[in-house]
Amino acid sequence: VIAAVGVLVLIAGYFGFSTVVSHFTSSAAATLAVNSCVTLSYPSGSTDQQDVTWTSSQCQTTSGGPVSYTVVSKLTGAAGCDTDSQYVQTFTSKKAVANTYCLMENLTVGQCLYEDAKGFYFDVPCTDVRAVVKVAVSVDQGANYQCADSTKPWQFPAANRTYCLQKP
Repeated sequence: VIAAVGVLVLIAGYFGFSTVVSHFTSSAAATLAVNSCVTLSYPSGSTDQQDVTWTSSQCQTTSGGPVSYTVVSKLTGAAGCDTDSQYVQTFTSKKAVANTYCLMENLTVGQCLYEDAKGFYFDVPCTDVRAVVKVAVSVDQGANYQCADSTKPWQFPAANRTYCLQKP
């Protein structure tokens, strides 16, 4: 039985990204199937800073919208995801980690991201003063791709993807 679900977002600290820890209150973990896509959000009207929901999404981050994530893998217990992966953990009624779902952002070259006060990421024009990072390169070569020195790698070996990020 799933009592709660948590998400930990780890993003390249090189660009000043923060670490966000939130907990889902929904028990719909079945929507977190491998290869499915979701967006994460703060529920309207919620007063709990740890309350986060997710919805199914297209497997791309739309212009002006929240970041879309692909569920890359489902691991048993508190197993670790790729270093740059975000992850969602489901918990049993006894507060033990049941599964860990590894997530990867769905981004395109030239896309810039903004982080809101709650730690959620959104697509914004690169000229927007809120933009904190720009995707310079996206390749399906996992950890085998070397990003230019002027960029920071964001690598997802389990999904065979590397993004090279730079300041906008």
